[in-house]
Amino acid sequence: MSIITNETRIFRRFDLHAFLHFLGRGLYSIFVPILVLKNGYSLTYAFLFLISVFVVMLTTTVANTRLVRFKKIFYFNVLATLAELGLIIFFSVNSPQPLVFIALFICEGLYYAFYYVAYRSIMIHNTSAAHVVTNMGNLAIAAQFASLLAPFVGALLLTAGKPFLLLTAALFILVSLWPLVSIVNRPLDIDTHPKIAIKTVMRSLLAYGFLRALEINLFWIWAIYVYLDGLSLAFISLIPVSTAAATILVVSGLKRIIIKPFWWRLAVAVGALIIILVSVWRFFAGSFLTLTNFAASVGFLLALVPLETRLYSSFRGHDIYHAAGLMEIVAGIGALAVLLLAFTIGLKAALLAPIILAPLMLFLAWKSGIANDGGK
Repeated sequence: MSIITNETRIFRRFDLHAFLHFLGRGLYSIFVPILVLKNGYSLTYAFLFLISVFVVMLTTTVANTRLVRFKKIFYFNVLATLAELGLIIFFSVNSPQPLVFIALFICEGLYYAFYYVAYRSIMIHNTSAAHVVTNMGNLAIAAQFASLLAPFVGALLLTAGKPFLLLTAALFILVSLWPLVSIVNRPLDIDTHPKIAIKTVMRSLLAYGFLRALEINLFWIWAIYVYLDGLSLAFISLIPVSTAAATILVVSGLKRIIIKPFWWRLAVAVGALIIILVSVWRFFAGSFLTLTNFAASVGFLLALVPLETRLYSSFRGHDIYHAAGLMEIVAGIGALAVLLLAFTIGLKAALLAPIILAPLMLFLAWKSGIANDGGK
């Protein structure tokens, strides 16, 4: 197969990959901690699973940024796929077993470490500065369009039985490798690009870490909480469906205006405010599930798109593996911190964590934005 170099054609293939991959993974991703519970593990073990996933992800990502210099990035996608297939296989074991539990969190941690370093490396390497917002937006829309359908189908398949769910997911994840072959089956150029000075993007990275912590709180911790509160899997599937609908609507609008400093700051501020309001509502009321899930997704995306756009733009012209690794490391630290907090203070109390996390994210994002824009 010939190598594709045109940016538009590359991202058409990458969009197709994202659609197929997240259609497969979306069948069960929101249910991963719930599958742990359904397999007979306690809530403590469910938290231990999630915490261990990000410990494995962080340690592997640090190693990846060194080892990847001698590999093709396509191998990372293959390794991520193998790790996720391992997770699917081990989830088929219906009784709690120590070795199976260890294998589960190792496989999921390896998936996050390999897949998202590759995902971000391909994005940073192939996009031009002029098209970073458009390419990132189209990619997000492709992934979330798949997510509109996947959770409903996943809930139905999970009701019918785990084998149907897991086999279907494995098929889509395997097929998703095909569009990548022509665009990443070669080493990416890293020798001529220096590593970015971390201090130049420190505030943006910290804001991104807080935002990823908010993501875990708004969606994963909330999903566990409502599941233990007796909500059906079909209703829980509305969480990623709401996120997908919000992504398609919000990103389509933001990618046209987010390059302007005023709109950049306004989007992050409104996003932080929405996240706080949703968190307070969930703690005291918890009703209107679909509406609050949609609102949480809108708030999250209003902050995510500007932050990721700025980070991707800042990383252009630098060592892309190092840059992608930095993003994954701060995301993992943020996720690990909020999971440890929820494990310590309890699920209910953790619902209010965004009251603190969102303002911190906003402060750091604004400070980084003002610095990059020269105070405009």
